Amino acid sequence: MHDPSRLKLDSIVTVLYERPGLKLELTGYVDEQQDREKLKDRMFDHKIKTQKRLALIQDGLSPAPVEQIQVNADEYPVYLQHLSEAATLGPKQKDQYAAGRVELSLQ
Repeated sequence: MHDPSRLKLDSIVTVLYERPGLKLELTGYVDEQQDREKLKDRMFDHKIKTQKRLALIQDGLSPAPVEQIQVNADEYPVYLQHLSEAATLGPKQKDQYAAGRVELSLQ
């Protein structure tokens, strides 16, 4: 099943391909407040997924890229704790942690 927006976009692509002389003019819109909040949410989600990926690497696995990592509700508090602990590390410790040489403990 396709997203309705995707179906509309696919229709526009088809028409533009079939009629190359046709020109399309688009006007963008930005909602600074809403976009800023969504960007913060996405960045935080990326950090949580990065913590899971680092944990998988420390376990000797070769995980998917961060964008493909899924964190379920049961795992979320674990990786939130990891993120919190990683934020308190010094610069040298952060590099070692990222390289998998520092293990974070959960209390």
